[in-house]
Amino acid sequence: MFCAISGQACADPVVSRTGYIFERRLIETYVEQHGTCPVSGEPLTKDDLFVVKQPPSADGSATSPANVAVTPKPPTATSIPSLLKSLQTEFDAAMLETHSLKVQNASLRQEMSRALYQHDAACRVVARLMSEKEQLKREIDVLKAQVREAATAPAPLAAPIPPPVAAPTAQDDAMDVDQPAAPALPADVVAEIEATSEQLSKTRKKRKTPDMATIDQIKTYASRSAFDVTYAGVAHLAAVQPVPTADPTVLALAGKSKGVALYEYSGDHKHIGNLPIKQTKVTALAVLQHDAATPVFAVAQKDHLTITTVDAVVAEYASSSPIVGIAVHPSGKYVAVATDSRVALVQLTAENTIAELYVLDVTTTAHGAVTHVAFHPDGVLLAIGTADTGVLIYSVVDMTEAAVMPFDAATHGTLTQLAFSENGFHLATSAVLPSGQAVVHIWDLRKITVTATLPVAEDAGQADLAVLSLAFDYAGYYLAVGLAGGKVVVYIYASKQWSLVTAGQAGDASVGQLVWGPHAKYVVAASVDSKHVTVWGLPQAE
Repeated sequence: MFCAISGQACADPVVSRTGYIFERRLIETYVEQHGTCPVSGEPLTKDDLFVVKQPPSADGSATSPANVAVTPKPPTATSIPSLLKSLQTEFDAAMLETHSLKVQNASLRQEMSRALYQHDAACRVVARLMSEKEQLKREIDVLKAQVREAATAPAPLAAPIPPPVAAPTAQDDAMDVDQPAAPALPADVVAEIEATSEQLSKTRKKRKTPDMATIDQIKTYASRSAFDVTYAGVAHLAAVQPVPTADPTVLALAGKSKGVALYEYSGDHKHIGNLPIKQTKVTALAVLQHDAATPVFAVAQKDHLTITTVDAVVAEYASSSPIVGIAVHPSGKYVAVATDSRVALVQLTAENTIAELYVLDVTTTAHGAVTHVAFHPDGVLLAIGTADTGVLIYSVVDMTEAAVMPFDAATHGTLTQLAFSENGFHLATSAVLPSGQAVVHIWDLRKITVTATLPVAEDAGQADLAVLSLAFDYAGYYLAVGLAGGKVVVYIYASKQWSLVTAGQAGDASVGQLVWGPHAKYVVAASVDSKHVTVWGLPQAE
């Protein structure tokens, strides 16, 4: 039965008084609005509609599927193209739903990956904290042992009370009595040292520039130039470098037997003269003031320190015993003069005289004979190398002992050289082990411990090569080691560890002196056994 209004099968059929079959909901709505039959136009009310009864099903149920009207498919779904279109529509809907599920799956995978990464990072942090905890526990155990040892050590003998000082007599005034005690540093000197330290500590971390030679470049180091000096061997080398990031202007070379000769660095390394000093053996040489026009040098000979320019001697200082080493303060105004038993800090005054600021008697501290001396790059610390104890670190302001880097004969060997890194964090020392092998120890000044031991020999046949010189570049990035036989080894500090960069020949004789060029582009190597001075580095074009 089909509705006379919709033309479709009726779900709830009724018949009107006019004899037509309608869908109940449609005809009732139409009658309410118009009050007539939609087919004949005759007047019609709801009371004129009669239910069309269908026979019951076999089980007596009026809702049996046989009695339920089934809506036929529309005509558009009865042809093959229509069916294909319907199937295509359903397929597209399924594909869209699948795509949506894939997107949700990818989002869930990203969230899971992020959660796993955070978990892994947390595990690494926990592991690092556990490692630091163990390290702190070991350090606490060491400190406890030191405290117990100090507590059980016998107390030092009390110093006797000095007798009253008598008034000086005329005879005492006439006598030249050597007083070992030194007065405290003047306030202006302390202010100068602290100001220099503050200024340098702010700039030393910015010394690494984009022009710095790379590892691959340093591996290509070769002899770029060479020249001969008038001496049979170079005992000391100093470079006048007014601008640290530019080439040096003058090279000062001290012979093994006497004199200091000056050479231009640029061009053909022309000999430009000699320093006006005594023709005796030079034990130490340094540049006091890097002035391009009038550089000032500090030269130690026997028991005398001479401050001189190229033209004339400025001042002299007489020590009580032969000088074994000197170190120039970064300010260029003070010099540490070391003998085998003491270290004196002297100053070149405005009147061109040398004033002794204080004297440290090292022998009274039972550390053995002094062999080396060097200032920290900031100028606040002074390193003193000794024959028995190792390296002593003193505060420059009050000359109190700040730390001791002990050299155990079996572990560290015998001290031969020392040099501060320009970054201020490391101190390099070379030593000879009981086996005869030469090594370089890298000390961390923040922990006073050896953080790296660098072997200088590539094989057992070279184990007896002695370390004759150590030099850090201006940025504290590279360390050059001069060895016997003309060999130079370069190490790099990167990723908190030291590693070998290259090793090559910088001449045919033992390299006793090294000076880095700007940006680590080259190294000036002077031989202690021959007249040759070699500039070992990158070609001039680089």
